[in-house]
Amino acid sequence: NFTLSSSLGSTLTAAFTCDGTGSSPDLTWSNAPSNTAEFALLMSTEAPGQTKYNWVLYNIPSQTSQLKRDTFGIGTAGIGDDGAYLGYQTPCSSGAGLKSYTFTLYALSSAPALLTKPASGADLKAALSAITLQTATLTMSYNAPGTGGTGHSTSCGYIQDSLRASKFGTATVACDGTYAYV
Repeated sequence: NFTLSSSLGSTLTAAFTCDGTGSSPDLTWSNAPSNTAEFALLMSTEAPGQTKYNWVLYNIPSQTSQLKRDTFGIGTAGIGDDGAYLGYQTPCSSGAGLKSYTFTLYALSSAPALLTKPASGADLKAALSAITLQTATLTMSYNAPGTGGTGHSTSCGYIQDSLRASKFGTATVACDGTYAYV
């Protein structure tokens, strides 16, 4: 039984959304198929008429069994649907109420053949269908207050906006409660 879990259980707190610091949650998995070559992770939510990706991560080494809170440097970060930066894209709700986010971990028989790099969530998911050995999912909910973010979205947003002015390439930024990682 390939399983995916978090110390948070099935509830995201504000710290993992733009209502807080925008940290990425810890994830732990066990009982992956013995012939797993690597892992890929997609965090998604259903929006009207589409699937939206907040975290796209692939090329996670097969010996890895966890991502700690605010993990950086493991695997290859892809592009989510909330902008061009790579890494965990903090969920920002468009209104108050209960929101659901699904984390899907894919145990893969080989590396995905991607036409574009870094990959988007939709491109990665399409590339995984033929090489997926098993999947493990975890759905986490967040009760959004609908009052607008006070942490990550404001402070990190300023840094992200300033990097978009670069004329010498594309820089990316991800933030936790203390630092901006450029």
